[in-house]
Amino acid sequence: MITIIMPVPVSANARLVRTKGRQLTNSKKYREWFIEAYREVRSQVPEPNTIEGAVGLSVTVHFKDHRRRDLDNILKGLQDVCTKALLWEDDSQIDNLHVVRGEVDSEKKGFVEVRIWEIGDE
Repeated sequence: MITIIMPVPVSANARLVRTKGRQLTNSKKYREWFIEAYREVRSQVPEPNTIEGAVGLSVTVHFKDHRRRDLDNILKGLQDVCTKALLWEDDSQIDNLHVVRGEVDSEKKGFVEVRIWEIGDE
């Protein structure tokens, strides 16, 4: 099992923006978060053993405050970072997904605790 701590992802609602040509692209805020999160993952798992089989993913989100937020709006960015960091080949491998809201971060920064395992290796 791999355990990683990373910053709270940008919400799916703030992830995409329209360009002047009316195409959708990742927002600056999302791109900045992605770079920071990727660096965090690689610092904690510098040489990942890419999971090739079915993946289990457990996510505990510790927001920076008590505002209302949808838990499922952060999953895509988190999965994209893990894919880019070669923790698995593709996020379609996730067969077991568990997401919970943790305690509010006392440091007011917010973070996500991610646990990843290959199903069958529990």
